[in-house]
Amino acid sequence: MEKVGGRFLLLAPFESALMGAEEDWDLVVVGTYPDSKALLALHEDADYRSVYPHRSAALERQKVFACSA
Repeated sequence: MEKVGGRFLLLAPFESALMGAEEDWDLVVVGTYPDSKALLALHEDADYRSVYPHRSAALERQKVFACSA
């Protein structure tokens, strides 16, 4: 993440959903990247791609959202 200019803004235990469907998560992670090209560069990075199978195997499920400010 840092290799492409990204950084974590939040890494915290999930507590509860206040609105919408009830969900149960372990963690909430929020990251930021300088732009969408940097985010895409992460997924094209050979080092990231080599460890991605381990990341996926460690997760039962995930949701990833992309937003712009």
